[in-house]
Amino acid sequence: MDEIILKIEDINLGYANGKNYKKVLEDISFDIKKGEIVSIIGPSGCGKSTLLGAIGGINNSYEGSILFKGQKITGPSSNRGYIFQEAALFDWLTVEENIGYGLKLKKTPKNEIKKFTDEYIREIDLKGYESYYPSKLSGGMKQRVSLARSLIMHPEILLMDEPFSALDYQTRIEMQGLTLRLWEHYKPSIIFVTHDIEEAILLSDKVIVMSKNPGKIIEVLDIKFKRPRKIDLISDAEFVDIKKKLLKMLIS
Repeated sequence: MDEIILKIEDINLGYANGKNYKKVLEDISFDIKKGEIVSIIGPSGCGKSTLLGAIGGINNSYEGSILFKGQKITGPSSNRGYIFQEAALFDWLTVEENIGYGLKLKKTPKNEIKKFTDEYIREIDLKGYESYYPSKLSGGMKQRVSLARSLIMHPEILLMDEPFSALDYQTRIEMQGLTLRLWEHYKPSIIFVTHDIEEAILLSDKVIVMSKNPGKIIEVLDIKFKRPRKIDLISDAEFVDIKKKLLKMLIS
Protein backbone atom coordinates (compact mmCIF):
# COMPACT_ATOMS: atom_id res chain seq x y z
CA MET A 1 0.00 0.00 0.00
CA ASP A 2 1.34 3.43 -0.95
CA GLU A 3 2.27 5.55 2.05
CA ILE A 4 0.13 8.65 2.59
CA ILE A 5 2.51 11.48 3.47
CA LEU A 6 0.00 14.35 3.63
CA LYS A 7 -3.63 14.20 4.74
CA ILE A 8 -5.94 17.18 4.31
CA GLU A 9 -9.38 16.93 5.89
CA ASP A 10 -12.36 19.30 5.80
CA ILE A 11 -10.41 22.53 5.31
CA ASN A 12 -12.55 25.67 5.50
CA LEU A 13 -10.93 29.09 5.39
CA GLY A 14 -12.17 32.65 5.06
CA TYR A 15 -11.43 36.24 5.98
CA ALA A 16 -13.35 38.99 7.69
CA ASN A 17 -13.83 42.01 5.43
CA GLY A 18 -15.34 44.76 7.56
CA LYS A 19 -18.72 43.43 8.65
CA ASN A 20 -18.67 40.76 5.98
CA TYR A 21 -17.03 37.33 5.94
CA LYS A 22 -15.57 36.05 2.69
CA LYS A 23 -15.17 32.29 2.41
CA VAL A 24 -12.15 31.27 0.34
CA LEU A 25 -11.96 27.46 0.77
CA GLU A 26 -14.84 25.11 1.50
CA ASP A 27 -14.68 21.45 2.60
CA ILE A 28 -11.31 20.64 1.02
CA SER A 29 -10.14 17.05 1.58
CA PHE A 30 -7.52 14.95 -0.23
CA ASP A 31 -4.42 12.84 0.38
CA ILE A 32 -0.93 12.96 -1.12
CA LYS A 33 1.09 9.75 -1.39
CA LYS A 34 4.84 9.50 -1.01
CA GLY A 35 6.52 10.42 -4.29
CA GLU A 36 3.28 11.51 -5.94
CA ILE A 37 2.91 14.62 -8.12
CA VAL A 38 -0.46 16.35 -7.72
CA SER A 39 -1.48 19.49 -9.60
CA ILE A 40 -4.22 21.86 -8.48
CA ILE A 41 -6.03 23.86 -11.15
CA GLY A 42 -9.00 26.20 -10.99
CA PRO A 43 -10.18 29.73 -11.81
CA SER A 44 -8.29 32.77 -10.52
CA GLY A 45 -9.33 33.56 -6.97
CA CYS A 46 -10.49 30.03 -6.12
CA GLY A 47 -7.98 29.70 -3.28
CA LYS A 48 -5.28 27.50 -4.84
CA SER A 49 -2.38 29.54 -3.48
CA THR A 50 -4.18 30.04 -0.16
CA LEU A 51 -4.46 26.27 0.20
CA LEU A 52 -0.78 25.82 -0.65
CA GLY A 53 0.10 28.42 1.99
CA ALA A 54 -1.82 26.42 4.60
CA ILE A 55 0.01 23.23 3.61
CA GLY A 56 3.30 25.13 3.82
CA GLY A 57 2.50 26.31 7.35
CA ILE A 58 2.41 29.96 6.27
CA ASN A 59 -1.31 30.31 7.02
CA ASN A 60 -2.82 28.51 10.01
CA SER A 61 -6.13 30.41 10.20
CA TYR A 62 -8.31 27.56 8.92
CA GLU A 63 -10.77 25.03 10.22
CA GLY A 64 -10.00 21.38 9.62
CA SER A 65 -6.85 19.31 9.69
CA ILE A 66 -3.60 19.20 7.71
CA LEU A 67 -1.31 16.36 8.78
CA PHE A 68 2.20 15.72 7.50
CA LYS A 69 3.23 12.14 8.32
CA GLY A 70 0.56 12.10 11.03
CA GLN A 71 1.65 15.36 12.67
CA LYS A 72 -0.24 18.64 12.51
CA ILE A 73 1.48 21.34 10.46
CA THR A 74 2.07 24.41 12.61
CA GLY A 75 4.63 26.34 10.59
CA PRO A 76 7.15 26.22 7.73
CA SER A 77 9.70 23.38 7.66
CA SER A 78 12.62 22.27 5.50
CA ASN A 79 10.68 19.02 5.04
CA ARG A 80 8.31 21.06 2.86
CA GLY A 81 10.18 23.01 0.20
CA TYR A 82 8.36 26.04 -1.22
CA ILE A 83 8.85 27.53 -4.69
CA PHE A 84 6.96 30.72 -5.50
CA GLN A 85 5.96 32.36 -8.78
CA GLU A 86 8.94 34.69 -8.31
CA ALA A 87 12.20 32.93 -7.49
CA ALA A 88 12.71 34.95 -4.25
CA LEU A 89 16.48 34.57 -4.27
CA PHE A 90 18.79 36.63 -2.09
CA ASP A 91 20.12 39.38 -4.36
CA TRP A 92 23.35 39.73 -2.39
CA LEU A 93 24.26 36.03 -2.67
CA THR A 94 25.71 34.23 -5.68
CA VAL A 95 24.10 31.22 -7.36
CA GLU A 96 26.31 28.92 -5.30
CA GLU A 97 25.56 30.77 -2.05
CA ASN A 98 21.81 30.87 -2.70
CA ILE A 99 21.68 27.12 -3.32
CA GLY A 100 23.75 26.33 -0.23
CA TYR A 101 21.98 28.83 2.04
CA GLY A 102 19.80 26.30 3.86
CA LEU A 103 22.75 23.99 4.47
CA LYS A 104 24.71 26.91 5.90
CA LEU A 105 21.86 27.64 8.33
CA LYS A 106 22.03 23.99 9.44
CA LYS A 107 25.76 24.50 10.09
CA THR A 108 26.73 21.88 7.53
CA PRO A 109 30.54 21.74 7.13
CA LYS A 110 31.82 23.99 4.33
CA ASN A 111 33.38 21.14 2.35
CA GLU A 112 30.03 19.29 2.33
CA ILE A 113 28.14 22.43 1.29
CA LYS A 114 30.59 22.82 -1.61
CA LYS A 115 30.17 19.18 -2.61
CA PHE A 116 26.37 19.31 -2.57
CA THR A 117 26.04 22.70 -4.27
CA ASP A 118 28.35 21.54 -7.08
CA GLU A 119 26.13 18.48 -7.55
CA TYR A 120 22.94 20.52 -7.78
CA ILE A 121 24.48 23.16 -10.05
CA ARG A 122 25.27 20.34 -12.48
CA GLU A 123 21.74 18.96 -12.09
CA ILE A 124 20.17 22.28 -13.11
CA ASP A 125 22.65 22.86 -15.97
CA LEU A 126 24.16 26.05 -14.54
CA LYS A 127 27.81 24.96 -14.42
CA GLY A 128 29.89 28.11 -14.96
CA TYR A 129 27.33 30.38 -13.29
CA GLU A 130 28.34 29.66 -9.69
CA SER A 131 29.59 33.19 -9.01
CA TYR A 132 26.72 35.01 -10.77
CA TYR A 133 24.29 37.14 -8.78
CA PRO A 134 20.51 36.91 -9.40
CA SER A 135 20.45 40.27 -11.23
CA LYS A 136 22.56 38.69 -13.99
CA LEU A 137 20.28 35.65 -14.44
CA SER A 138 17.27 35.15 -16.69
CA GLY A 139 13.89 34.24 -15.18
CA GLY A 140 14.37 30.59 -16.08
CA MET A 141 17.82 30.50 -14.52
CA LYS A 142 16.48 32.02 -11.32
CA GLN A 143 13.82 29.32 -11.05
CA ARG A 144 16.46 26.65 -11.65
CA VAL A 145 18.38 28.05 -8.68
CA SER A 146 15.18 28.15 -6.64
CA LEU A 147 14.53 24.47 -7.45
CA ALA A 148 18.05 23.50 -6.46
CA ARG A 149 17.90 25.55 -3.25
CA SER A 150 14.78 23.62 -2.20
CA LEU A 151 15.87 20.17 -3.35
CA ILE A 152 19.29 20.37 -1.68
CA MET A 153 17.45 20.22 1.67
CA HIS A 154 15.89 16.90 0.62
CA PRO A 155 12.28 17.94 1.29
CA GLU A 156 9.72 15.16 1.38
CA ILE A 157 7.17 17.50 -0.20
CA LEU A 158 7.83 20.27 -2.70
CA LEU A 159 5.15 22.98 -2.90
CA MET A 160 5.21 24.85 -6.21
CA ASP A 161 3.00 27.91 -6.65
CA GLU A 162 2.76 28.69 -10.39
CA PRO A 163 6.56 28.74 -10.61
CA PHE A 164 6.74 28.92 -14.41
CA SER A 165 3.85 31.27 -15.17
CA ALA A 166 6.07 34.33 -15.75
CA LEU A 167 8.36 32.50 -18.19
CA ASP A 168 8.19 32.51 -21.98
CA TYR A 169 6.79 29.39 -23.67
CA GLN A 170 10.11 27.78 -24.59
CA THR A 171 11.63 28.37 -21.14
CA ARG A 172 8.48 27.07 -19.50
CA ILE A 173 8.72 23.83 -21.47
CA GLU A 174 12.39 23.52 -20.48
CA MET A 175 11.47 23.98 -16.82
CA GLN A 176 8.73 21.37 -17.05
CA GLY A 177 11.26 18.92 -18.48
CA LEU A 178 13.77 19.79 -15.75
CA THR A 179 11.12 19.29 -13.05
CA LEU A 180 10.30 15.84 -14.41
CA ARG A 181 14.00 14.93 -14.59
CA LEU A 182 14.74 16.13 -11.05
CA TRP A 183 11.65 14.35 -9.75
CA GLU A 184 12.84 11.09 -11.35
CA HIS A 185 16.15 11.52 -9.51
CA TYR A 186 15.00 12.68 -6.05
CA LYS A 187 11.32 11.55 -5.96
CA PRO A 188 9.82 14.16 -3.60
CA SER A 189 6.05 14.42 -3.39
CA ILE A 190 5.04 17.56 -5.31
CA ILE A 191 1.95 19.76 -5.05
CA PHE A 192 1.90 21.99 -8.11
CA VAL A 193 -0.47 24.95 -8.46
CA THR A 194 -0.94 26.06 -12.06
CA HIS A 195 -3.35 27.69 -14.51
CA ASP A 196 -1.85 25.68 -17.37
CA ILE A 197 -3.88 22.53 -18.08
CA GLU A 198 -1.19 20.97 -20.30
CA GLU A 199 1.40 21.52 -17.58
CA ALA A 200 -0.86 19.89 -14.98
CA ILE A 201 -1.46 16.80 -17.12
CA LEU A 202 2.17 16.43 -18.22
CA LEU A 203 3.61 16.58 -14.70
CA SER A 204 1.00 14.91 -12.56
CA ASP A 205 -0.21 11.59 -11.24
CA LYS A 206 -3.51 13.27 -10.49
CA VAL A 207 -5.11 16.65 -11.11
CA ILE A 208 -7.37 18.31 -8.56
CA VAL A 209 -9.92 20.67 -10.12
CA MET A 210 -11.33 23.46 -7.96
CA SER A 211 -14.45 25.54 -8.49
CA LYS A 212 -14.63 29.32 -8.50
CA ASN A 213 -14.76 31.12 -5.16
CA PRO A 214 -15.33 29.73 -2.62
CA GLY A 215 -12.94 27.03 -3.75
CA LYS A 216 -14.29 23.49 -3.60
CA ILE A 217 -12.91 20.32 -5.15
CA ILE A 218 -15.14 19.38 -8.06
CA GLU A 219 -13.01 16.59 -9.53
CA VAL A 220 -9.90 14.52 -8.81
CA LEU A 221 -8.66 13.04 -12.08
CA ASP A 222 -6.04 10.28 -12.21
CA ILE A 223 -3.40 10.74 -14.93
CA LYS A 224 -2.13 7.31 -15.92
CA PHE A 225 0.51 7.99 -18.55
CA LYS A 226 3.66 5.96 -17.94
CA ARG A 227 6.82 7.60 -16.64
CA PRO A 228 9.31 8.87 -17.56
CA ARG A 229 7.33 11.42 -19.60
CA LYS A 230 8.50 13.76 -22.33
CA ILE A 231 7.04 16.98 -23.69
CA ASP A 232 5.86 15.32 -26.93
CA LEU A 233 3.19 13.59 -24.82
CA ILE A 234 1.04 16.72 -25.27
CA SER A 235 0.26 15.66 -28.86
CA ASP A 236 -1.02 12.23 -27.78
CA ALA A 237 -4.74 11.73 -28.55
CA GLU A 238 -5.53 10.62 -24.99
CA PHE A 239 -3.68 13.66 -23.63
CA VAL A 240 -5.79 15.94 -25.84
CA ASP A 241 -8.99 14.23 -24.65
CA ILE A 242 -8.03 14.77 -20.99
CA LYS A 243 -7.22 18.40 -21.73
CA LYS A 244 -10.66 18.90 -23.30
CA LYS A 245 -12.34 17.27 -20.30
CA LEU A 246 -10.52 19.51 -17.82
CA LEU A 247 -11.12 22.63 -19.89
CA LYS A 248 -14.84 21.85 -19.98
CA MET A 249 -14.88 21.57 -16.17
CA LEU A 250 -13.18 24.94 -15.78
CA ILE A 251 -15.45 26.88 -18.12
CA SER A 252 -18.76 25.24 -17.20
